[in-house]
Amino acid sequence: MAIPSKGSAEIALCRFGEYFETDYDVLKEIVEIKKIENKDAELGTVKCPYNKRRKIEALLRIRAERLGPHLIRAISSYHG
Repeated sequence: MAIPSKGSAEIALCRFGEYFETDYDVLKEIVEIKKIENKDAELGTVKCPYNKRRKIEALLRIRAERLGPHLIRAISSYHG
């Protein structure tokens, strides 16, 4: 799977592993999601509220300018 970085400056080619869940309090999850939705906090400043996870192994990182504009547009699609 190809995953673009913020602003698509870099692309990481990754292998997805198994699913797992972390132990997370549902009430805390609701509070954190509301903070993010209300723009009281940004992702990265609050603990991720989701307990379902998937292990990801980054295999290769490539600067976006090395890939060409057509491939970048395809990878950066919001429909991915």
